[in-house]
Amino acid sequence: MKSLFYCHHSVGIGHLVRTVRLAEASLHNGPVLLMSGGTVPPRLPIDSGIRIVQLPPLRMNSDNTLVDASGDANVDKIFENRKRIAVETIRDFLPDVVVVEMFPFGRKKFADEVSSIIETARENHGVKVISSVRDVLVTKRRDQDRHDLRAVTSLNENFDALLIHSDPKLISLDATFSTFEEIAIPTFYTGYIGGSRRHRESKRLRRIVVSAGGGRVGHELIDIAMAAHSRIKQELNLDMLLVTGPNGKRCRIPANGADGPTAVEFIDNMPRTLAESMVSVSQCGYNTAVDVLKTGTPAIFVPYETASEDEQLRRADQLCRKGYAVLLRQQSLTADSLLDAVSKALSTEQANIDINLDGAARSGELIREVGHRA
Repeated sequence: MKSLFYCHHSVGIGHLVRTVRLAEASLHNGPVLLMSGGTVPPRLPIDSGIRIVQLPPLRMNSDNTLVDASGDANVDKIFENRKRIAVETIRDFLPDVVVVEMFPFGRKKFADEVSSIIETARENHGVKVISSVRDVLVTKRRDQDRHDLRAVTSLNENFDALLIHSDPKLISLDATFSTFEEIAIPTFYTGYIGGSRRHRESKRLRRIVVSAGGGRVGHELIDIAMAAHSRIKQELNLDMLLVTGPNGKRCRIPANGADGPTAVEFIDNMPRTLAESMVSVSQCGYNTAVDVLKTGTPAIFVPYETASEDEQLRRADQLCRKGYAVLLRQQSLTADSLLDAVSKALSTEQANIDINLDGAARSGELIREVGHRA
């Protein structure tokens, strides 16, 4: 069975990372092709068995408009080129299953592109189309009710199944999707999608890891961590590792050495690094949160939030209510509050994790089952 995965990431790389993990879990089913609409970071670990097709990349500008790699906002020709490449790729690959990340719950700007992908795939009689969605959706759109109605209509008309990468014991999709009860296609909770790379059991170093995910919106966290570094070192005897992210701005980080934090852009095996550290400080993006939980590392979540963006805050709030981490709101983030949060994380007994964090394998099984249905 051939599986094609479509993913577009416009800001961070969380959607791409999760899609890669799904694609890797589907290699047991047969050939796998990943079509990416955002730039794939060169150091992102991807199984060599996955064929990558890079569409001409588009990203989200600060004013919420799409721009190309050079910052040009005239993207009509790029969309035409993306559509041509996508159609040619599908007709050459002839997938049995197409898995679309996040649409129709998001990616409204890419609706025409996704529609052309689905229409082309359905030229191959019997192909199944699956929507793949994370645990929490944005709920603060100005036209939220109309958006949710449009999404459920598209889901029922164009897709054969929905995979929800969550555990309803923690978060169910109906908490952030008002028309959930109107979904008419088969719906499956897979559990959370954790990393495919394993961490070895090892002694934890006296180190705090501060990570900014993809890095495009994590610079404030990195800046505050640098300001708190000397006190964390002196008062808690913890070294600091900063992971700025592949899309992070160039921070003014002191040269790596005994007197300053160590800084890297990207870590190939983040679970292993977390497992070897005393504390993790991060935003609360999907993938980072799962990696933290899987390693049992005492954690502080500083969720990214804006007037229209509450996804990370909702996830962090639920995780912290269960005792899995310490919550530090973005508006309260200072060097002093970060130091206090680290002290609290070190002294708090970790709650036993009762969330399904092994959803990748189950997702691969479900993709195979849906693909083989008559």
